[in-house]
Amino acid sequence: MKGKHTPGPWEAHRCTDIVSGENNGRWAIVHNGPIAYVGDTGNGPDEAEATARLITAAPDLLAALERVARYFEQHGTAETQGIACDTFAAIEAATNG
Repeated sequence: MKGKHTPGPWEAHRCTDIVSGENNGRWAIVHNGPIAYVGDTGNGPDEAEATARLITAAPDLLAALERVARYFEQHGTAETQGIACDTFAAIEAATNG
């Protein structure tokens, strides 16, 4: 299904067990409510946190790629064609799957 993503900014919040109050290894990605959850994949809590932070940066990363794409449309050269193609492909994957 194609559509607009939830606008940023997104935040990553450590989830806690409702009984013990301890970190349960999960992170919630939120913007006016939960967007997604990231769990520990067995590689430790540092990886789960890094994944949550990367997902949280997604709206800013997409906006930066869109600015780069506009630059390439105006100032691209034969030497930058490969970078431009990668940029446009990444935007397409993020916005249209």
